[in-house]
Amino acid sequence: MATDKMDCYQSCSGAQVLSNPIILKNVLSCIPMKSLQKCARVCRLWALEVEKIKKTRHGMVWHYFKCPESEQGTDLDSLVKEMEAFIENLYIEPHVSFIMCSTNLHEEKIEHQRSRNARSARRRTARNKTENLNVNSFLVKLLPSKCNVTAITADGIVGTSSDMRVTEEMEGKRCLSLVVFSQFNNIRIQSIYYDQDEGNKIANCWSSRTDFNNIDKRVSDDEQVKGIIFLSDEAFCPQEIGFSLYKIYKCPMIAGGFVDNVVCPSSWFNDNSRDSPFLCCMAFCGRVQVASVVLKDDVKTTEGVDRIIKKLKDSKLPEKNSIGLMFACVGRGENHYGEINVESTVFRKYFPNTPLVGFFGNGEVGFEYPHVKPADVQNCSAKDEDGRSNHKFVQEQSSYIASHPPKMYHAYTTIMSLFSFQ
Repeated sequence: MATDKMDCYQSCSGAQVLSNPIILKNVLSCIPMKSLQKCARVCRLWALEVEKIKKTRHGMVWHYFKCPESEQGTDLDSLVKEMEAFIENLYIEPHVSFIMCSTNLHEEKIEHQRSRNARSARRRTARNKTENLNVNSFLVKLLPSKCNVTAITADGIVGTSSDMRVTEEMEGKRCLSLVVFSQFNNIRIQSIYYDQDEGNKIANCWSSRTDFNNIDKRVSDDEQVKGIIFLSDEAFCPQEIGFSLYKIYKCPMIAGGFVDNVVCPSSWFNDNSRDSPFLCCMAFCGRVQVASVVLKDDVKTTEGVDRIIKKLKDSKLPEKNSIGLMFACVGRGENHYGEINVESTVFRKYFPNTPLVGFFGNGEVGFEYPHVKPADVQNCSAKDEDGRSNHKFVQEQSSYIASHPPKMYHAYTTIMSLFSFQ
């Protein structure tokens, strides 16, 4: 009887402690997002506190995963456990995810337990309870269903560990790099997919100089597109598509490359009116600052890389809440420099607190940005003889810039870009 009273007293005491707003806030603030969502189901008080905490958790997380290689082969089980633990312990609520997976890892199959509700779990059927998934599909299953996922496969991957201790260029390795973004205030990330027909229409608009106002922009005119990550698995993707995007979205930074595969989004699976997408553009809108540089084929030394990356540093973008994206040719890396991690090491030298992710592809897309600074336009006779602002001149200059985009397609280069989220 004494034991029962003691248990009852301890239970009541615990309930009182976790009903104290200050203690409850301190306890729940330490809990990963997935567990925090479960805590919201306990009672109304907890649910309200969880909502308050969720509103304070904005940002992004990143990590890379590499299969341990041994004489017995690839240890896929340890990789699976590492990915599961990473998603389970995410501190933010995933809203957008960008997955870059090596092609040789993507082809591996992971046995995944099918999710089943309580009623079906009670039914004893002969149906197989597991399914074999590729690595990207497995990772998508781990993420929340409402998370928007963009995924590609490529020959090589660039990743940074979540503790910022290691950035690695992984060529020929079974590996995966992942960036997860929460929902930001005043910032939106939207992935826009195009099939072959849609891409040709956009390219033809540039070639025929037709009215761009009739194009389905996919992004509202109220949202200013600051940067586009350009991802295509079509080797003959016309450069006119990039030119059109540059004009449609009013001269954003465009950076990316050609990959082995743009993974088809789940929203396309049941749409018989479309072919598989050959192009994905991740549009970054709102309070985002961007810059990029091009390491050309004649840059073959650490000193040469240092000189170019310093130009990116000189753009003076805020480095808090920033991320670097590296899009390199498969011919660069160790084969080009004779040693590993040359470009990523120089990047981390100038940006020690900025993670770097990316891939080695079959062609690069991008240009130095800003290649024409707004000040250059405004300082060139931006006022008339009476000292009044010459808006017509500025508009004409802006129109000229949009109609004369820089060269975008490259070979044997690296596009190094920087995104800063405010």
